[in-house]
Amino acid sequence: MIFFVITTVICAVKWLSYKIGNLTILLYIAESGVDLPDSETIEKYREKVIKKLLHIKED
Repeated sequence: MIFFVITTVICAVKWLSYKIGNLTILLYIAESGVDLPDSETIEKYREKVIKKLLHIKED
């Protein structure tokens, strides 16, 4: 039981750290005067990142 609690806490902290990192980058971009990307652009780059992480060649 204690292992489950520790694992859950570690995962929650990692998720929160990841989320804060993403929001930090978006805030920096927004304050720099650069327009934030729309949802289609984000989806396109999300697919590119997934393909790169999985070592899938793009067409």
